[in-house]
Amino acid sequence: MAHTPLSLDDLAAITTRDRQGGAEDARLIRPLRHEVMNGAVQDIVHLDAKLEALYALIAKHRPRDALRGFHARCSGRFGPEQWGLPWVRGLTIAGALEEAAAEMSALLDQPSPPLALLAEAERVFYLSGDVARGQEMSQRLLADTSAPMPLRVRAGRRLVHLGQAAYVAKAAQDVFARLPVGQPGAARPDLSRPMRGFVISLDRAAHRMPSFQAAMGDQVRITRINAMDGQTLTDVEITEAKVSPRAKLTANEVACCLSHRAAWDAVAAQCEADEYALVFEDDARFIHGPGAGLAAATGAARAAGAGLVFLNISAVAQVLGRPATREGLQIRDIPTIHREGAAAWLKLKAGWGAYGYLISGAKAAELSAAWAQWRCHTALDWQMFLMAFPDPAEVQPFWSYRRGLNLLRAATAPRPSVPAHVCTYPLIETDDYGLSSIDY
Repeated sequence: MAHTPLSLDDLAAITTRDRQGGAEDARLIRPLRHEVMNGAVQDIVHLDAKLEALYALIAKHRPRDALRGFHARCSGRFGPEQWGLPWVRGLTIAGALEEAAAEMSALLDQPSPPLALLAEAERVFYLSGDVARGQEMSQRLLADTSAPMPLRVRAGRRLVHLGQAAYVAKAAQDVFARLPVGQPGAARPDLSRPMRGFVISLDRAAHRMPSFQAAMGDQVRITRINAMDGQTLTDVEITEAKVSPRAKLTANEVACCLSHRAAWDAVAAQCEADEYALVFEDDARFIHGPGAGLAAATGAARAAGAGLVFLNISAVAQVLGRPATREGLQIRDIPTIHREGAAAWLKLKAGWGAYGYLISGAKAAELSAAWAQWRCHTALDWQMFLMAFPDPAEVQPFWSYRRGLNLLRAATAPRPSVPAHVCTYPLIETDDYGLSSIDY
């Protein structure tokens, strides 16, 4: 039975009833707890009333250990401990946030405030309703090349929610342009002959192709791959594509997997084993101009013996935990980066995307064969990441919360190993980086 959210009057009544409120009140605990832990935090007044009513209900109808457990969960969701139970200090949540915002404003007057202060101020201003100051903090974090990538990604999310997607896209490019080293060169073609490019595109999105071809310039010879459409896949096709009926994949995720496999088959059939090709989704664009950086990336990939190299901006940001390296453009294998401990991106929810990568004919054939054996476990970009690790124990502790990951242990087919690399300076972004390459 659906639960109707309680009004402010109903919530106030709960907190004034005596213990004899009985089973009727006790039955409200679970739906109200769900509202508090999963609802929006913008409505501070209503949230404050919900929390106070919920604490009152738990105190009346549950043992004290339940109250302590819920207090800990609220503290984790809403910030410092005093925000989990603010009325103990005679404050509402709104009052606590007003106090915190005033304190943050005073601290921000100091010259060169530390990043940790900017990040905390960003959160406090948004929660207290001062959106303008919160937006200012988000913009400062996004533009700071020394800020850890998780902080900058979060700032980008918040700006996109405020309708600032265009600002996020421009800011990302501006940050890369300001880095002192590591840029792949001016925005000019740098290949002696066009490289093969295979673009995955839906029939019902054919209007994207002209702009995509214009963005590629004459440095990439395009072959279109007809994308599988999740809206037209049958239940039988979806079931056959998944490794197990328990694999929680949407029809669109299955279609994405099958579309990329079709691209790998095309690369394997049309390219020599040691020839490199590009695989794109049709919203991909070169960051620095048509073809810029491809020659350097391809040469570095060949020297490193890399058969699969992610070139897209979100892969670089999440694998390295920062936008680029001061050593310049390099090709690094992902398991080594992971073992070196430079994997702050593991804490992010965002996928790194598969909208722009370099692949050899031999590796495309290997990847397609592995997929035929392993089939679909989870979203394509995560699965390509998992297949890069020969030993699942290397990633299992970090990924146990990812949906479908536990199916790795249950898979009956031998586990394939398809080593993946990343280019330390991104060459590819999506048409709307702010909306498409980060999970909002």
